[in-house]
Amino acid sequence: MSFESRHSVQSSSRHVKIRIGLKSRESYKHRVPLHKPTDFERKILLWSGRFKKEEEIPETISFEMLDAAKNRLRVKVSYLMIALTVAGCVYMVIEGKKAAKRHESLTSLNLERKARLREEEAMKAKTE
Repeated sequence: MSFESRHSVQSSSRHVKIRIGLKSRESYKHRVPLHKPTDFERKILLWSGRFKKEEEIPETISFEMLDAAKNRLRVKVSYLMIALTVAGCVYMVIEGKKAAKRHESLTSLNLERKARLREEEAMKAKTE
């Protein structure tokens, strides 16, 4: 038997029909597996905006719906993290400018700290 005689593909305007040997894939009914959401998954569905109230969530949902809700929530969390990062950067710039007006720098603070530590060590050496 040749490959073409065993595996034939027939296409029509509505769908592609694949025949493998004598069995046809049309004999198998396509059924989307359903999933009973946990409490946390129900919250994900609410936070993502898929449903407005918890009562609207059906008993079983498709995995695709849950994946879409998780992806949407993941994007929202990413946007939140971006906004917080930008806000933190702006805050640090403002604080840095305030410290510059007070003539504070990391170098001067470090030198003061080292001088204080040397002074404390000298005091310990004198007492011992």
